[in-house]
Amino acid sequence: RRSLRNATYTHIYDGIYEKIDHILVSDHFSPNNKQALGKTLYVQSYNDHLIDHTLKGAFIDKSVSDHGQLVATLEINE
Repeated sequence: RRSLRNATYTHIYDGIYEKIDHILVSDHFSPNNKQALGKTLYVQSYNDHLIDHTLKGAFIDKSVSDHGQLVATLEINE
């Protein structure tokens, strides 16, 4: 399913769209840390496979995860 808007939910349950999955990044990648080892460049949420089962006629494939996937791109200092 393709969303026409930027949607950051990672789980749907009983018609409620929530962001419950997270990527935890240590202080070593914080822009406020003067001794940082690198930085976080980009974070993407892949949730097009999530289905709201409260929608009429929605088919739920039991072999597909019911959580979105989060992917982060980190840049490591040389």
